[in-house]
Amino acid sequence: MQLAFCKYYIKIKIGYISPNLSKFSLHKSKNDIYRRTNSWINQKFQEILINKMETSESRDYENLNSIEISAPSKVLITGCYLIIEPYYSGLVLSCSARLKTTLKISREGEIKTGETVVKCHSPQMGDKTWVFSLKNIYQDDHTTFSVGLDEEQTDDSFEFSRAILNTFFSLLPFSQTLPHESLEQFSKFLDTVSELDFTFIGDNSLYSFEPESSKEQDKDKPLAKTGMGSSATFITSFIATLYCLASKKQALSEEELKEVHILAQIANSVCAKKIGSGFDIAAATYGHLVFKRYNTKEDLPQIIEGIDAIIENNSGESIEANFKNFSENFSFVPVRFEIPKYFNLCMVCTSSGSDTRVMVKNLMQWSREHPDPEHENKDTIFSNENWQNLFKFNLEIIEIFKELKELESTDGYKDQVERFLNKESLDTDVIPSHVSKLTELNNTMRKHLCIITEESGVQVEPARVTKILDNFRDRIPNLVMCGVPGAGGDDAVYILYLSTSEDSKVDREVIKKEINKVNEELETNCGVLPIELNHSEALRIQME
Repeated sequence: MQLAFCKYYIKIKIGYISPNLSKFSLHKSKNDIYRRTNSWINQKFQEILINKMETSESRDYENLNSIEISAPSKVLITGCYLIIEPYYSGLVLSCSARLKTTLKISREGEIKTGETVVKCHSPQMGDKTWVFSLKNIYQDDHTTFSVGLDEEQTDDSFEFSRAILNTFFSLLPFSQTLPHESLEQFSKFLDTVSELDFTFIGDNSLYSFEPESSKEQDKDKPLAKTGMGSSATFITSFIATLYCLASKKQALSEEELKEVHILAQIANSVCAKKIGSGFDIAAATYGHLVFKRYNTKEDLPQIIEGIDAIIENNSGESIEANFKNFSENFSFVPVRFEIPKYFNLCMVCTSSGSDTRVMVKNLMQWSREHPDPEHENKDTIFSNENWQNLFKFNLEIIEIFKELKELESTDGYKDQVERFLNKESLDTDVIPSHVSKLTELNNTMRKHLCIITEESGVQVEPARVTKILDNFRDRIPNLVMCGVPGAGGDDAVYILYLSTSEDSKVDREVIKKEINKVNEELETNCGVLPIELNHSEALRIQME
């Protein structure tokens, strides 16, 4: 199939039209044909990838010794607080910083029927090992699991692991993608295993802007997060590893990926003890997205309450009906997004961090108290004119990126970008107007965020950060957009810039020099994170 598709594509590139593309009239210009076939080409590639995933073979348990799955970090560049509600969308980009979950399956030592030791260890989280006992019972064509404590342990990281394990194994018997036969096989497999050893390691850039060569960390010092979604990568990679263990799958179909996403969203809510937008979990699962949150929240509180009861006393009312209803009505659609070629990302730490929970709570309260009474949607708390303008600009930015992505497949795209970078654009070039419009929209969005910051008192774009961003905008070459990502605050900013250089390290050094000048002038301590855009699949799965 791939070879046949490549032949079609070659014919298009040399000027021939396939019979399957006869709907394109011959009088259209070559560039027009390229643009109109671009979506068809992308669709065919998606079909190839999905077909590859759906026909993937699973592993035999006796030959399964380890699983390694990593999930990417994220940056939300448009959408801000709006994506809390399902009426609005935002653009979230997947980043190169990853957290990896590695599972080692041990068949040595004491093996107990119906009980398996589960160990969770992270050298970056105090270098501790948390020990659990996984019990499984297969009876009357029904498999149940429970997670107990092997010994008394308490800390935040332990509670995270405990919540994720309980979420997964409480809901596994009600899986929409794993039949009872698979769960029976999984239960029997656990009876042949002495230990399941999980290790979690995240890239340093998830926690600090120290260079990756700096591996040693103060184990007694709490990790300072950089706001790139370390918790989401931890939860998603852990859930995906557990799912691949239960299913023996080396690659996931769209339906299986959907279930992993649902389980990760539920686990995230259990861990955080609240229901958020979930954009970080979605990005860790799917990669670049035009994100619009799911709206089936009615059953989620009952599911969380049921899992909390299981964690506290290993009992609780059945959550099967709630989970089934939640899964069947899960409204999230992964609208995958492709960033146009030659757009690059740079993340900059500006401070030690902001309390996102408090910011969200206070800003939502302010938004409720300052509605637009004439707005047609009475259910949204973001009817204020500034919020509505931000949403309009969000949509415009997404559309411009889509247009640039289509232009990428035309002749002369790189030439146009290079002429633009060298300030030598021709009157016929279309890239300059698109890029200039992105910059204009970005500047206008920031003005609205500053107004919201001033009127609400919530530091979405603090004055200190505004000065930093303005200096970046004026100094850094070929900067297209910059701003506070996600919920904003005083901890980090993003820079989106254009470059045709094949070595991003060269670009980064240029940016660092300009940032150092800003640090001297403003007496700040901004540091560049070694993070780029993620150009591969979101979840990377390896089995041995």
